[in-house]
Amino acid sequence: MQLNSTFEDLLKLYNENRFSHCYLFETNNIEMCFNSLKSFIKIICNDVPNINELIDKNEINKEEKIIDKKEMYFKNNRTNKWYNKKR
Repeated sequence: MQLNSTFEDLLKLYNENRFSHCYLFETNNIEMCFNSLKSFIKIICNDVPNINELIDKNEINKEEKIIDKKEMYFKNNRTNKWYNKKR
């Protein structure tokens, strides 16, 4: 799996045990970002049984949030609700 430079840097931090619990990714191509993120997860979780299939089927417990900077809203994908950031 080929990772872009951002995820290569994150992999280096992970391998050095300096990985944070949360990251914010700013992108103009959300599909490409999700695909890179999935590849990254497959690499760092390679000891988890069936992780590749779970990720490919989108059957992982995910907490990602999509933030729309223009509209000042974010969407929680777990609840599938949009929230106003100004509240």
